[in-house]
Amino acid sequence: MEKKDNKPLLVNTSKTSLKTSEEIFQEYTKALKEKRYPSEKIAKKQKEVTLMDDRVLEAVFSDNKNNPLLAGIANAMRKIHNLTPIAKVLNSQVEKTSIWDVLFGRKMIADLIGEGEKAFNSGKINITAEVQKEQAEAFATRGTLSSGNVMRTGFEKGADYSMAPDVIGINILGFKLPELHYTETFCSRIVRTNFDAPKNFFLADKYSDYYLEIPKLGKKEQFDEKYHELWDILQVFKTTIENQEEDIRMGVITSPIAMELSREFKVATGDPHMIEQLLTEDEFRAMLAQHDLNVLNKGHNEGRVEGAEKNATETAIEMLNRNYDPVQISEILRRPIEWVNKLM
Repeated sequence: MEKKDNKPLLVNTSKTSLKTSEEIFQEYTKALKEKRYPSEKIAKKQKEVTLMDDRVLEAVFSDNKNNPLLAGIANAMRKIHNLTPIAKVLNSQVEKTSIWDVLFGRKMIADLIGEGEKAFNSGKINITAEVQKEQAEAFATRGTLSSGNVMRTGFEKGADYSMAPDVIGINILGFKLPELHYTETFCSRIVRTNFDAPKNFFLADKYSDYYLEIPKLGKKEQFDEKYHELWDILQVFKTTIENQEEDIRMGVITSPIAMELSREFKVATGDPHMIEQLLTEDEFRAMLAQHDLNVLNKGHNEGRVEGAEKNATETAIEMLNRNYDPVQISEILRRPIEWVNKLM
């Protein structure tokens, strides 16, 4: 790729001239049309990215091309508790990300959703996966909502409820979940139970949410062997390509599923265009951090209060019309949940 001058984009971030989110987006995308990155910067980014970056996840799992790997990841969890394995994933969909999503958030109910069949012709199963690299507020709620939203996927109203699909929720986290502060095990399976008799699980074989906390991985040897394949897989999510290759050479990663996942990760990050998109998103996030977005949050500068509130209200109504979750709207627009509820 031809090397060009790598000067920063000229975007006005003056705090004395607040813009709406739409104006920020249009101004920045206009500047991006002429933006090109030197090959050295792309090569550096390729070494630094992980499978927890949204665009890398999209590149690895989009278009149903790695459904067997998705089944393998789910089965690494299911075998820990002796659950029926997933025979195959029939179809899957990964959220398509864009710079606009950085500002307004996701359009899908999860990073990845899929439909599969369990082994031994024992029924269908829906899969939802969330991958969150940085600490996120109320993530336990988000993960629960994601799995709840796919319970009815492929199941029509009035159908035989005994035929409703099972659901497995997969949440891969680059941080420790506050709600799981009491355990140091990196894999936590959440199921329904009878409050008055907590040892009596309720539909536990049918509905399970897994929270996989990468900071709790520790050393593989400290966990029972049934956890080792899942440990390998999370090691692939955690590390960069360069470090993964070293781990494979040293025998740290030995699971066939994990090694195949690592190879697919390497193929995905070998695409310079995809790396350019990651660099673009990084710069957009940095630009937003510098710009005074109080036009959406506080709207107090230069008499913009009324306009900012109208902008936020219109945005919230549009998101509600597109079936966004109210809690998610509250987090994106940084408004109290009560404010969102009044618009419903």
